[in-house]
Amino acid sequence: MKPIPRWPLLLLLVASHAVCAQNLVPDPGFELYTLCPAAYSSKATSWVDGNTQGSCNFINACSVSAICDVPVNDLGQQAAFAGNGYAHIICSIYGGTYRAYLQAQLTAALV
Repeated sequence: MKPIPRWPLLLLLVASHAVCAQNLVPDPGFELYTLCPAAYSSKATSWVDGNTQGSCNFINACSVSAICDVPVNDLGQQAAFAGNGYAHIICSIYGGTYRAYLQAQLTAALV
């Protein structure tokens, strides 16, 4: 009888070990805001447009307007991943130099 190799068991034990990670992104669910959005110019408090030319919009279920409501708004239909908010970003437009992106200050330095 051929012996059973032990490396698959060792690999399984190592792979199932819990990995701890840090979340350095502030407000990843876009839940912190000063006012509920009523127009596309509303912003979540921890996030800013990285480019003044861009269009990054805060969408939340507390919206007082159907324009920025969740899950159905003027831009389509999308439920929030977790919580009540998300960001709408037009990343680029074909044939142009238009760019948009969001940025936030990390809660701690990367190590």
